[in-house]
Amino acid sequence: MKATFILALALSAGSYAHALSDKAIYARCYSQLTGTVVPFSDSLYKEVIAGNRTGVDACKSLLQLANMDASGNLKNTDSRATLIVNNFYQFHRTWFPTANKEQITGYRAEFESNTDKFIDMSEPALYLTRNLFTGDAYRNVLSGTTRLEGKRVNDPAAKTGSLSYLNADGSIVSPGMQMVPYMFMTGKGAIKSINESSASFVLQNYAIPGLGRTASVNGAAMNAGAEGSVDFYANQGGGILGTRAFFLLNSGHPQGQVFDGALKVPRKWSKTAMESMLCLSLPSLREADVLQYLDATSVAPFRQSSSCIRCHASMDQAAYTSRNLVVSLTVDVINGNGVPLNTKSIMIGKFKPSVASVSGWSSQTVTDFQKQQPTGVLMFRSNADGQLIKQSVSGVEGLGKAMADTNDFYQCAAKRYFQYFTGINVSLYDRSDPANVSLNKSTTAREAADRKFVEDLGQELRSTQSLQKLIESIISSSYYRSANFSDTGK
Repeated sequence: MKATFILALALSAGSYAHALSDKAIYARCYSQLTGTVVPFSDSLYKEVIAGNRTGVDACKSLLQLANMDASGNLKNTDSRATLIVNNFYQFHRTWFPTANKEQITGYRAEFESNTDKFIDMSEPALYLTRNLFTGDAYRNVLSGTTRLEGKRVNDPAAKTGSLSYLNADGSIVSPGMQMVPYMFMTGKGAIKSINESSASFVLQNYAIPGLGRTASVNGAAMNAGAEGSVDFYANQGGGILGTRAFFLLNSGHPQGQVFDGALKVPRKWSKTAMESMLCLSLPSLREADVLQYLDATSVAPFRQSSSCIRCHASMDQAAYTSRNLVVSLTVDVINGNGVPLNTKSIMIGKFKPSVASVSGWSSQTVTDFQKQQPTGVLMFRSNADGQLIKQSVSGVEGLGKAMADTNDFYQCAAKRYFQYFTGINVSLYDRSDPANVSLNKSTTAREAADRKFVEDLGQELRSTQSLQKLIESIISSSYYRSANFSDTGK
């Protein structure tokens, strides 16, 4: 009750005035950083009241309480640090529309409920949160094969769990016979650190539904080029894009689906990547950009319509970079051997890229597409300047690096943080597109100013590579000092 009163008191002076007092600025900031109301006892708040700090300066110090060392451990034990880390972790989870195991296409609770004990479905949000507080270059969230683990306050000392899986000889390992490193379910307690995970568990055999077991000599899986053994915990490259959670939640196809280059590709995965990390709304291409891809003889109906191709040219060509992946299982059938039905896990299986890729974007199904080198194309019209981005890439890692080299990547982060701190949702779209002339005309001066501010923030982020500096720029702005988040104070 007392904390609620102090926030109301601090904001009352700015409710109808143009500018907030330093006390009100800090009260606003404290609430947004921690997710709680500032208490009378807060040490930084006392300094602001005494006139020893400005509200903005105290806010920056509050944010820095949550800084982590290079390993992802909090640098101090202040309770506010944990509140801040967990508040931003929840904010970063909103960037990704799919975040629960039930959203994996084909998920069956009676068989695969074990999955999120070994795959943290919020790992993409862990990437962003760790990046914010370690000060790592922002571009790196879309690079590398690092696996992250959010360590929580109520984690047990022994982080292992029971998983049923296949031996190389086809026998089933029952849970309890060997304990496998846990990654723990999402949301089980407050996060206290975000560390690189050393967990590794190489499976010498696994099941691809529809093809069978990968170690079966001359079996369908082996003949299709499946990797005989894979690390259950492996990241496929591209940082967030190659996490097990991001691929499995967004593959958009049932277990065992082998991609064919035309009808069946993981386009939901690439679409979600563009929406989450670039703030793209498809279609982002113009009709003139895609006419070359029209093919009246294609097996894919969408290749016969330019309006459909405007989306698919972006999604499908980027999806080619993950053609070698397949949604698989640690074990297939469990037939009365005393093993509980729900002790298997969904996983990422792989095919060996052993032959050259088909040239370009195929309008016909491609034989052995899953065996080919995972080349693709990142193609879209930039919301930042309307330029056509069309870059050849190789693999998930190449796609991630290409995305991180666009202005849209930084502008998107700026838009999301600006909206979080001000409530202003800036519309990002290609203003140079003739189809958007009427939209441009209807844009108010205030909306144009908001967008210009977000664009400038994006350019600053590209230069500094620091999410924390991005936040500092927002809370130092005239927007943040205004009672109604108006840069003009109106």
